[in-house]
Amino acid sequence: MLIVFIFSLSLCDAESLALKNAPELVTMEENLEAMNAEYRALLFSFSPSLYVKGNAPSVNYYSDDIYYPGSPYPIPYWQRYESRGGEVGFSSSLPFGGEGSISYSLYKNEEYYNLYENREYYEGRLNFSLSQPILGVSQSWDGIKEKKREIQDYRLSIMQKKREIIKNVIRNYVNLWVLKTERNLIRKISSSAQFSQEKLDFLFKNNLMDKVEYLRVKQKYGLLIVEGMNLDSRLNEAIFTLKSLTGLDSIDVSEPEIPEIAGSPVPDDYFALCHLESEKKSLLRQKSELLRNLLPSLDISLSLGLRGKGDMEEAKILKKNTYNINLSLNLPIFSPPNYLHISGINHRIDGINKRIEATQKKVAFKKLEMVKKTEIERKKIKILKGSLNASEQILKSKNLDYLPFHERLDVINDYINAIKSFAETLKEFLELSTEFVNAEGK
Repeated sequence: MLIVFIFSLSLCDAESLALKNAPELVTMEENLEAMNAEYRALLFSFSPSLYVKGNAPSVNYYSDDIYYPGSPYPIPYWQRYESRGGEVGFSSSLPFGGEGSISYSLYKNEEYYNLYENREYYEGRLNFSLSQPILGVSQSWDGIKEKKREIQDYRLSIMQKKREIIKNVIRNYVNLWVLKTERNLIRKISSSAQFSQEKLDFLFKNNLMDKVEYLRVKQKYGLLIVEGMNLDSRLNEAIFTLKSLTGLDSIDVSEPEIPEIAGSPVPDDYFALCHLESEKKSLLRQKSELLRNLLPSLDISLSLGLRGKGDMEEAKILKKNTYNINLSLNLPIFSPPNYLHISGINHRIDGINKRIEATQKKVAFKKLEMVKKTEIERKKIKILKGSLNASEQILKSKNLDYLPFHERLDVINDYINAIKSFAETLKEFLELSTEFVNAEGK
């Protein structure tokens, strides 16, 4: 196992490591590659498929007794028929309907008789066939569009999953920074002889603090110490979660930097809107396929047979050619299941259209609110950062030791509250920054 030690992991590095380490994201990326391969396979379905077929030599033998008029005895008769050859051709799906194929077969036939003259000849046949819907597009073309829709939909799911992972990193990273700072402060307080339960009791017993003040300070001090005891489990949980996300064995964090937000707002509801629109496209494709089954289609088949006697040189002069042209028109008259299925799809599309309309309004509203909220959160961060700096300066001041016990406790609580308020606002701002996407989709 590779062990990585990092003295201070930045939030940006933690996000990058989490995206590379997330097993569900790796699986989704592999699935996307598989879907792209399937899409390319569908595209190549329109490329010609070449085949070569060779037949093993066949021999047919027939014998019988023939009675000629006026002859009292039967005459033995036999014939033997031999054939060998093969076929080459290719077929292809057409982008806008049906299939087309071309093939050529060539066989050498030999016929032997005991009563007639033997003969041999070459027989070739050139075949053309085409099946083309009169209206609508082909099923293969629909399949390609459906697979492309699925890929686009899946890419959005990957983008949504990445956003969820980054937000999870942000929450745990900021929590870890706050908990670590708070724990260090409380530990320092707990180990200080000037700021302890014994010091508090000493002040009360020597009448340097009245009973009401003593009890109030004792309550606040006790809550502070208990808070420090509870910090360890919350801190360990944040460390474990961040280690699991990044794949690192040792983690130390620092105060997160405040990023510059650029790009266009893309709220989480945008993904729901895209999935609805994708579902609508899928239903429209199903409806199109059902409608195609109700429309007429035309099948065309052309066969040209070429036949020559003698050897191959003589066979170049083709004789006894045959031509076949077949046209068939398929005209569906009545199909109740298809009509009922189409009616059901129309109702589902109507329902999705209403949901799309409502979600579009929600997305438009949230985009405007996100822009406003960005400015508000930035101002709040600036104010709370100033408050935190002021609390930290007071906490580090040498004059703190000359303050009364309860005032020193208030200063410590003020600092803890300041860093918690700053951290909560910072988390909101950082999570909000993930919902802005630039032109490259990042």
